[in-house]
Amino acid sequence: MQRTQIQIPDQLFESARSLARRQEISFAELVRRGLEYLVATQPRPSEKAGKWALPPGKDLRARDPFVDEDWRARIYTDRLCVSEPSVSYKTGTRKRKRR
Repeated sequence: MQRTQIQIPDQLFESARSLARRQEISFAELVRRGLEYLVATQPRPSEKAGKWALPPGKDLRARDPFVDEDWRARIYTDRLCVSEPSVSYKTGTRKRKRR
């Protein structure tokens, strides 16, 4: 068995110590059980998957966004435009009473 030292925030430590008392087990046993649970429930990396690599790039030649000279303007006009009806608000100024 390995002996180790860990740092735990005070609030977490107090909560865990309280739980260990309620379960009538030691703090060390609580930590061991928690680690065993995490190791058992986490998926293991598949050996078949191998090393991760970027997916292959897409061929963008079919739709070149920079064909026009006005490509900057088209970027903004091609987007979905949502307009709200114009509303005019009346703002009044209140006159303050002078004392």
